[in-house]
Amino acid sequence: MSSSLRVFLGVCLLVLLLVGSVFLFRPDLFQAGEAGDDQAPPQRPAAVVAVAQPVQTQLPVQVLADGGVTAWQEASVASETNALTL
Repeated sequence: MSSSLRVFLGVCLLVLLLVGSVFLFRPDLFQAGEAGDDQAPPQRPAAVVAVAQPVQTQLPVQVLADGGVTAWQEASVASETNALTL
């Protein structure tokens, strides 16, 4: 097989993969609109937030350290649930 034919087939394969991925991830682009279908469906909220009151408590964790213990860097405390970071 000649190198120009390999390049042509490679380009064709890339184009087919691109069109297939667009069709896979955006099937609404290829659907014909029906009559009376002018309104978009309502969007779901991206995140649900609940309000809680702060509570002071003792954590059952002990840290063993040797020498002086001082803060040397700010700590970033965050929560990650279902790939959503707060």
